[in-house]
Formats: sequence, structure tokens, C-alpha cells
Amino acid sequence: MLNVGVIGLSMGQDHLLKYSSIKDVKIYAVSDLDEDKLNAFSEKYNVPYKFTDYHKLLDIKDLDAVSICLPNFLHAPVTIEALNKGKHVLVEKPMAMNSKEAEEMVNKARHKNKILAVAMNYRFNPERMFLKTLIDKGEFGKIYYVKCVTLRRKTFNKKIVQSKSSQKWFFTKERSGGGALVDMGPHLLDLAMWYLDDFNPVSAYGVASTELMTYSDIDDFSSSIIKLKGGATLHLESTWESFTEPKLYNILLGTKGGAKTDPLVIYKEVEGTDVEIRPQVLQNEPMKDKTLQAHFIDCIKKNKTPEVSGERGLAVMRIIDAVYESAKIGKAVRIGI
Repeated sequence: MLNVGVIGLSMGQDHLLKYSSIKDVKIYAVSDLDEDKLNAFSEKYNVPYKFTDYHKLLDIKDLDAVSICLPNFLHAPVTIEALNKGKHVLVEKPMAMNSKEAEEMVNKARHKNKILAVAMNYRFNPERMFLKTLIDKGEFGKIYYVKCVTLRRKTFNKKIVQSKSSQKWFFTKERSGGGALVDMGPHLLDLAMWYLDDFNPVSAYGVASTELMTYSDIDDFSSSIIKLKGGATLHLESTWESFTEPKLYNILLGTKGGAKTDPLVIYKEVEGTDVEIRPQVLQNEPMKDKTLQAHFIDCIKKNKTPEVSGERGLAVMRIIDAVYESAKIGKAVRIGI
């Protein structure tokens, strides 16, 4: 039996749900500043220990692993403390405020010989996993371009800025690290590099600006071009607020075919005829077990590196840092490997 804890019960609700369905896993402790939320979830999942002070949770000796679901500026310090206390860690994205913090987290996990995983849960979707299987079998030939799109009409009501809402940290770059780019960018960049099996970015050119959310100091629009070591090009478009249709998808272009996700459409040539294939990927019983949390637990049990490893999360943070730097200086930025 593995004992797990969850710190932060707003983002942590999904973690609790997924852990609760995994065999030989006990949700052993939870922590949140909101006592009502703390009481409700500890009762719902029959959790033995609950704390408003997460330090006390990390002091539990027979706690094996923890999900860290806190505001962005707390990801690195709490992860490092958890690793120092001998816990395996699954941290929400973005894994840190910048690549320097992310590198410190990765190095600490190596030093402590503990699993560090990043909550890139978008991979654990039946259609995307099916697409990845086709890519790995060579169905699309060499993939040379991946477009990453995440567009929103509005993420937050600006009244939150003047309120006492616990979500106010999102609007301050000092606490969030950024807006449109750093929020949904990690998911789409991770998907693109996963499809390509290339987590080695070499350069980025981009813009990140505040066009509509002028009541904050974070970007509500970002667009960038990223080159990977293997030669592929990534194009990321992200908005937190914009006058457009809300969308989230990838487009893949390969030498033998292409695809668009959400929903999945495959573009091929069959017997000299251009065809569009729309697979009906079912959420069958085996697929239900393929969750981020189940993968994290399996890696702990088998002492293996997660597909969503800290190192891969670090690659994402290096891209984000480079795009912000490129937006500042107005030219492409090289990314060290």
C-alpha cells in the first residue's frame, strides 16, 4: 500500500478523484488553507490526516508521495522540501516559475533518488494516446511541423483583481510567472514534443503581450516559433482573453500524412485519393486505468522514470523562458541543451 498526500485542494480535486480509483493506494493526508474545503474532502475520501499547514503533512514519515497543486510560485520550494523529506512528487504545471527553479527541482530529485513527475495530464487522453501509437508506427512518416493552439475568450472576470479571491495570484507575474504562455503553453508544448519524441529545443522566437487584460501585468496573448534538435518546427498560439472562438488543438504535418486533434482527424492518401479518417476511439475499460496519477504510482512501484518526468518539464520551461526573453529583445533566442 502506498500512502499519498495532496497539497492544495482547488487544483488537487482531480488528483484526489484519480488516486481514489487506484488499487493499493491510500489517500493518507490532505492540506489546504480553506478549512471548509479541507473538512469536506477529507470526509469524502476518508483521509486520516488533514492540515492547514502543509509542513506538517510533509513531516509524516509513512507518507510515500505527494501531489503539489499550489499556486505557481510555490511549486519549486514545496517540491524541494517534499523531496528533502523523502517523498516522491507529482507537481502541477508549470512545474516552476522559470527554468532555473525547474533545474533545481530536477537536481534535487536525482540527489534524493526520488521520482519527480509533472502534471502533463493532457497526454492521458484516448485519442491523443491513439495518435501517438500511430506516430510511433510511422504512419505519418517524418513529422516536420506541429501547430499548438490554445485560445480563450476570457479566463477570469477582472473583478477578481479587486476582490479577496484566492485566485488573485494568477494576475501578478511575480506569483504566476506569466499568463497565456505559462498557463496552457506547457500542456501544448509537452504534447508536441511527446508526439515527436524530441525534448531538445534549440531556439525560440516569439511575442508575449498584454492587449486586453490591461488591469494586470501578465500576457494575455503569445505566439512563438520553436525549433527542435531533430529539425521539427513548433508553432504555439495562446490567449487568455481574446475575441475569437475558444479552441485547443494540435495540427501535425508529416511526409506520409497529417492529423488534427480535438477531435482527432487523420489526413492520408490512399490509392491516389486524399482521404480524411475520423477514428472513434472509445473510452474502454483498459483506457480508464491510463491516468496521470496511475502512471505516477506505477513509476514509484517499479522505480522507473515517468513519461512526464521532471527533465521533460524542464525542457518546457526552457522554451517558455526563451519566448519571454525573445519577446523582450525582439529576436530569436538560443536554448542550451
